[in-house]
Amino acid sequence: MSPEDALQLLKQYDEDESNRKAKLARLKRDFYSKPECVKTLLQAINLHDGSEAVAAEHLRDHISDHWGALSVEDKEDVRRSLVRALQRVDNGQALTIGVAQVIVAIARIELPVGEWPQLVLQLINACKSDRTELQEIVSETLTVMVKIIPRGMEPFSRNLIKLWGEHVRAGRRSSDGQHTRVAVIAVNGLTALLATLDKDNRDIESIKLLVPHFVKLLEGCFKSWPNGDGETLWNDFKTLFSLDYPVVGSHLPDIVKCLLKTAADKNAADEIRLQPLNALDWLIQQKKYQIQRHKLVTTMVDKLVRIISDAEDEDSDTGDSAFDAACRVLRTLCTSLPPSQTYPLLLKHIKSGSKSKDERKRQIAIVLLDIGISGWQDYLEPRMSEIWPFLRNAYRDSSEYMRSVADMHATLMPVLLKCWEEDAGADIGDAIKVVVNTAGFPIDNYLESLVSLADDIDSEDKSLADKAIIASILGSVAKASQARFLPYLASTMEKLSPLAILSTDSEEQYAVDSYMSAVGQIANAVGKDAFRPYFADAFELAVLAMQMDAEPTMRCGGAKLCGELASAFKDGFAPNLHAAMTTLITNLQVPEPEETSSWMSHWERHLTGDDDEQSKPDTSDIISSIRQEKQQIVETIATIFTSTTSHFLAYVDRSSTEILRLSSHPDVTVRNSAVVALLEMIRASYETAGKSKWSPGVGVQTSLDPRTASLISRTLPVVLSICETCRDQEVIKELFSALQETMKKVGPAIFYSRKPEDFYQAAARVLQHTAPCMQDPQHEEVIPCVEGSSTEMDLIGEACYLIASTTLALGKDSLRAFPALYDLVAQYTASSTSPMSDKKYPPSIRMSAGGAFVDIVKALENAITPYTESALELCFSYLKEQRFDLRTNALPSLSALIKYSETDLSPHFGRILEEIRPLLKVTPKSSKNERWIHENAISLLAHMVERNPAAVPLDEAVPTILNALPLKTDTGENKCLFDAILGCCRKEPQVFEPYMPKLLEVLVRICDPENLEDTVDNEARAVVDLLICALDTAFPAQVRAAGLGPFVPSPDR
Repeated sequence: MSPEDALQLLKQYDEDESNRKAKLARLKRDFYSKPECVKTLLQAINLHDGSEAVAAEHLRDHISDHWGALSVEDKEDVRRSLVRALQRVDNGQALTIGVAQVIVAIARIELPVGEWPQLVLQLINACKSDRTELQEIVSETLTVMVKIIPRGMEPFSRNLIKLWGEHVRAGRRSSDGQHTRVAVIAVNGLTALLATLDKDNRDIESIKLLVPHFVKLLEGCFKSWPNGDGETLWNDFKTLFSLDYPVVGSHLPDIVKCLLKTAADKNAADEIRLQPLNALDWLIQQKKYQIQRHKLVTTMVDKLVRIISDAEDEDSDTGDSAFDAACRVLRTLCTSLPPSQTYPLLLKHIKSGSKSKDERKRQIAIVLLDIGISGWQDYLEPRMSEIWPFLRNAYRDSSEYMRSVADMHATLMPVLLKCWEEDAGADIGDAIKVVVNTAGFPIDNYLESLVSLADDIDSEDKSLADKAIIASILGSVAKASQARFLPYLASTMEKLSPLAILSTDSEEQYAVDSYMSAVGQIANAVGKDAFRPYFADAFELAVLAMQMDAEPTMRCGGAKLCGELASAFKDGFAPNLHAAMTTLITNLQVPEPEETSSWMSHWERHLTGDDDEQSKPDTSDIISSIRQEKQQIVETIATIFTSTTSHFLAYVDRSSTEILRLSSHPDVTVRNSAVVALLEMIRASYETAGKSKWSPGVGVQTSLDPRTASLISRTLPVVLSICETCRDQEVIKELFSALQETMKKVGPAIFYSRKPEDFYQAAARVLQHTAPCMQDPQHEEVIPCVEGSSTEMDLIGEACYLIASTTLALGKDSLRAFPALYDLVAQYTASSTSPMSDKKYPPSIRMSAGGAFVDIVKALENAITPYTESALELCFSYLKEQRFDLRTNALPSLSALIKYSETDLSPHFGRILEEIRPLLKVTPKSSKNERWIHENAISLLAHMVERNPAAVPLDEAVPTILNALPLKTDTGENKCLFDAILGCCRKEPQVFEPYMPKLLEVLVRICDPENLEDTVDNEARAVVDLLICALDTAFPAQVRAAGLGPFVPSPDR
């Protein structure tokens, strides 16, 4: 093809859209494969005959293919022509953007090798033009170059800082939207530049001086949010906050003030107010230490309460409102910060509102209480005397709303059902689900009323969105009621069926997604036998949903339903494995679109002639949906493996390889989901291989099948890498929990590829507050957490249990690391009277540390001896606690100490007995918790008797133990009780003479083959056999009379 023909074809390129692909294919085949095309396309850019923008786009795509083949003179000609073309006054925006992109494509080749050094300065000069449109495009070009050619741009950093600094100052002073946009691009460029600078670089200080201007610019941008500048600028602030050195931290008070000011503007539209509130939510989660350090909590609480109180309407047509967002931010504040910082502030507003004659203020008061409770947990318990008066008043309030909230079960559900009947909506539906899912909710009282909501699915008065909410409610109802849902199964499935229609319409997608979620919950609630008639249709729907190419939301819902069905049907799901796994693995390989900046997307829209921003889905939304789908898929694959066991083995290698690929994903939540799924697959593989019991010790030779060994060796390095680098406390908490489960299942096999010290160190870093998730990267001071947020306390608890799980797997081999770890865990057990620490930790942390301590003592066995005295004091401190959950830790710890320590603890038996005596009694009216602690106390008493019967008053101990036999809850301790009786019987059989009828009654019941109670395991049963022999020796007539003769071995056996 000649250059003339190519120019003619380019001129006709946009005339006939139907032939555009054919023309492009011909150009690529006959012309763009030759270096000569560069000169022709450059000529077309300068012709101004209507083909210049297309020519620029095509030159951008092919310049890198031919640049090396051009002569030095041709290259210089191209450079000069492009810089001139960029600055032409008569350019359209599409042409200017296209030329800029060609320049960037060449710069990627030239700048890293020191060629075209004058380009950057030429662009900087072009950026000083009075034409703001040119400033925008050229400044964005420089920003893109900083991001993709950081080394090539490094020599020009000071020139760029000076240029962009002028733009930021000008944008702050101007009310002109275009100047503001140029300033926003400048901040984006400076942020990109900071990411390339070493933390000791002097240029950082020059950029820091501009931060006050950034903040002022942010306030202006939030007020005009819909143009996108505010979102772009806030994303830059998030990057600045995440750098490894402080840039904006000292300006946090001004930033918070700016965000609160915009959010509190009642004259602004909700869509404008929502954005600073969402920004505050992120800021609280990421910068909670700095928020405390700058003493911003009072201001934030007061302003957020004001926003909540001033909201005229809690509902929003868009699904979110300033009221909802402010409540969400306040809840984040309460869960992220120590309760002592938020409780007094909110309590002041709660008390003030509850005394008001204004019903709206009283309603807000109870909303604030609901928000606060989510983060106060242990802190609230001793302060309930401050809360009860308010709740009592709420019960008697003239407002039906207040009464309904105060008495959730008796009043709230009927009120909510009435509200649904009058005006269905997402907020009411969510409220119903919250109440249904509340622990202790009496589902039986409302089951029929809730199931009857399915009748509305046929109603024309209800919207499709309302019907989707009904499906979601029914799923929650089935989950809460379990087998009690069976009578309603057939009618519910029939009424839900109209929603089972796959579609690309967003509203219909929401409906079928809710349907699939509900069906999965129903299947698990009623069981495979009852659900079998509906399985085929449900599975077919799941697979079809997973095969919808352009719909990641539908694919995600299908994957979830697939996992639910596997969980319900177990081995019965095996015939469907091929269909399920083929689709799941295919979807796991779906690539994510490249995430470009909003301005690059802006360039692309113009170059393709697509000026309708709404015509294409946002790239970030697509990426987010695909990532959610990947998280669901890996969870589903792990669930299927666990459910189908050996049937799944053919898919282990391929699926684990794909999941492992996600372990290096840039998004930490995707990485974590992949790793948690791999840990579950390790457990399933270990169990499928026939492994069950293991012996502790790093030197123990664990025979691992190759599949499990491969999974462990590939997964554990990634697990520990995330522990060392991740800053998200929720992620680490979930990871620690999954590690514990895996250690309990596979024991020391977990150390197949990593040293035990690696796991200890991961937990220790959290307990010492040196882990990345416990620190602020821009704040070097380690902040101790005597009183942490609820998330932080949960994480510390998981770290304690991870140390315990590692110790259980190691057994006595953990001794080398034990002294430091013992002190580390022990410090978190401290109460206000404990000698181990001058700090008092919240009960939830102390409970976790105490539970971990129990496991540690059991793991060390007699190696605990050197620590007996300090451990004993710790147990006594827990025994004095009034809280059930703390006292339950003391009893098994004492039992383990008495059993394993070589120190004679008999001198302490009297004190122990005095402490536990009230716990040795139980009545038919005793609660479940009281029965549990009672059995713990019986077990402890038995351990004392077994260790030294002479140190225990047997006339009290023996009948107490006999009356408790066999234990119904803590059944693993039955062996201990029989061991204690056996020991006494051998040494002092006469002690049992008064209690023989009771003892024989227990033994007869245990030996009865028709006895279906499964409370005595094989180990305990072996002791029972020995006990019968011992009793036969001492009391043969009574044993034979009781019918136990057949259980006495004959002399020749």
